[in-house]
Amino acid sequence: FFNELRHHYVRIKEALKEHNMILGISSHDSGRFEGCAHLQKMAATIQFALPTIPIIYYGEEIPMSTYNDRKDPMAQSRDVMRFDLHPSDMWKIYQRLIRFRKENDFSDTKISNFQVNDEGRLMTLRIQLGEKQFYLIANNEDRTKPVNTYELFKDLNVPNYDLTTESHLRRLGGEMFEIAPYSTYLLGQEKN
Repeated sequence: FFNELRHHYVRIKEALKEHNMILGISSHDSGRFEGCAHLQKMAATIQFALPTIPIIYYGEEIPMSTYNDRKDPMAQSRDVMRFDLHPSDMWKIYQRLIRFRKENDFSDTKISNFQVNDEGRLMTLRIQLGEKQFYLIANNEDRTKPVNTYELFKDLNVPNYDLTTESHLRRLGGEMFEIAPYSTYLLGQEKN
């Protein structure tokens, strides 16, 4: 997945300088996102971190899933909004990702250090928005791993504050962070 995403980004990055691209993880034409919660958080965080126009298809924020045995996925993607479902952790993640977009100017976005490591299970990239730096780390593996952010980003000042959970990553010393299994982080400066 990460290698394919990186390849696709490299292919379209020049077009993004002159054109706006809408990016969603599901729609009424493609059916609802049916991955587990960690994959949805991963997809949403990547979607909101890239210099595209993110869209949230109604129900993704709760997350609303299919309602029958998937015999008619298009009908499921056009189902009525499920107001009986209560907001979940995904609801809070989307609120924080929306705040991240609202508080930052994406008109002059630079993506660098876009790497895929650990046999395609670790993706990292740096997002520069004017003078601000943000760092995305996604671990799609069922193990906790130490990550050396200096080796990945060539930066000694990578913050350990995750904007999607509003919490700090565990520092193992220096620029080594502990990354949880199946996790995605959008690292930036903590607001006072």
